[in-house]
Amino acid sequence: MPAEYVYRANAEDIMVEEDRLRKSFDPKKLQDLVTSFLDKGQLQPGVCRREDDKIFLIAGERRLRACRTAKIDFAFTLIEETNPLRIKEIELEENLCRDDLTWQEKVDAVEKLHALEQELHGVARVGVSGGHGVKDTAEIIGVSVGKTQADLELAAFMEIEQVRNAPNRSEAMKVIKRLKEEYARSQSLKKAQEGSGTTLTFSKVETDNLSPEEQAEIKMREKILFYGPRVIHGRMEDEIQTLLAENKTFDLVLFDPPWGVAFDSVGQHDGSVETYEDDPEVILPQLEGWLKTLFEIMSENSHLYLFFGIVNHNLVYDLLEKIGFQTNRMPLIWHKLGTHRTRNPDTWPGRSYEPIAYARKGKKLLIRKGAPDVIPTPSPTKAMKDIQPSAKHPDIYLDLLKRSAFPGDKVLDPMCGSGMMAVAAEVLRDTHQLDWTMIEEKESFWELALMNVVKGYHKIVKADETATEFHEPDFPFFICYKCFHYGSSDQLEINPNNKRKCLCPKCGGGVNPTSDPLPEDYRDIEPRTKEWKAYWNAYPEKQTEMLEWKGKQGE
Repeated sequence: MPAEYVYRANAEDIMVEEDRLRKSFDPKKLQDLVTSFLDKGQLQPGVCRREDDKIFLIAGERRLRACRTAKIDFAFTLIEETNPLRIKEIELEENLCRDDLTWQEKVDAVEKLHALEQELHGVARVGVSGGHGVKDTAEIIGVSVGKTQADLELAAFMEIEQVRNAPNRSEAMKVIKRLKEEYARSQSLKKAQEGSGTTLTFSKVETDNLSPEEQAEIKMREKILFYGPRVIHGRMEDEIQTLLAENKTFDLVLFDPPWGVAFDSVGQHDGSVETYEDDPEVILPQLEGWLKTLFEIMSENSHLYLFFGIVNHNLVYDLLEKIGFQTNRMPLIWHKLGTHRTRNPDTWPGRSYEPIAYARKGKKLLIRKGAPDVIPTPSPTKAMKDIQPSAKHPDIYLDLLKRSAFPGDKVLDPMCGSGMMAVAAEVLRDTHQLDWTMIEEKESFWELALMNVVKGYHKIVKADETATEFHEPDFPFFICYKCFHYGSSDQLEINPNNKRKCLCPKCGGGVNPTSDPLPEDYRDIEPRTKEWKAYWNAYPEKQTEMLEWKGKQGE
């Protein structure tokens, strides 16, 4: 019976086996095919095989379904092949040539074809002739070896829901890449923590005998064990109760909770990042409880910086004031330079800022007096965010810490996400020695936060470690020790011999940084102090008055 002979039979009489590759058919495309069949007939026959008195479909299920819907006979050719593996091979090859398979179906087909060919021909092995490898599968379906290898990897991860439900192949690959990175990060942490009971002290001779890779591993392990206890894995409410039981309080809290703006549903979904709950009906009712908990653990005189969604402005400030915080109801504005996000550029401007509510408990004063309420920093990069879609640039935390943190202050970030608060706090270690604590409930974010602190500011922002210490002054003003010149810290020059030191722009002498501007009235200054001398230099027109007033003070 020649294979090229075209047969026709009632479409309902054609048997379709359950383990077919294709699982879904686009209803519109199927209806278009029905219309075409009714108008022009079935031009391309399917492929079937005969078994006893039954006809089984091998290729052409969409055409068969269209014939059934149109109530016309199904046209097909018959093949004599009886080997079930060969029959499956024909089905897979025919389907892989189609454009209307979903990416999941194509990946599944590549995996099944590869496994089937290896069952027929054996597995290819290095140094042994024969067998079937990835290269052979790539040649059969007419694509590159790299794409075939990637499809086989996708198939291996298909049991994972995030991979299986990805909208396209590219997003699925991003999910796999993220999962691999999370696993590697998790394994690094576990490896370091498993050795926490062993000594990490090595002599110079011992470390000199180690390879650079071994030295780097020891250094990373030491950092993980050092920072680990300060990056707490747990639920904010539970962990704060534990801290309260230990009589711990905090002088400064930086809080970036979910905003309750449905970020998880309206944000741009990307397989390289994870999502988190942000349903307004779930988040906003919890906000009051979170803020009450924070108020309880904050010191008698302390500050809070709260990131929030601008649409919730009144709600946020009403809650803060209801709980007992002092506010002026005017947020700080974090300007993310280079960012202007909008889904409707023809209709709305691009958003390039985030509001931050500044709230006071008690009488703690600001260090940077009168600092502007707009804070420009670089926008966080994709690499910086990693798997945390709302990660901040560490520079915004640097600015907030410099506004409110005195040396030795205890600082808390109760939902730390990517951990950038501690990354910023460690930049200020030499000048502030901040006692910081972070809490994160989601395990993958907790691991990311700890590894970011271990990695450090300079590697995260890819900055020169020797030249970034004074990109933003710790104190807004200075007085020169040598000439008593007074000015704004942004005028300072970096000492070429010591990047951590700054020099007076007038005489090149050393400077004394200060958080306080000179008083407007010299009578508020103690004579003979550096502030008096700085005022003398700054206002020569008042020197006569200053001498007369000083004389009247019995000097």
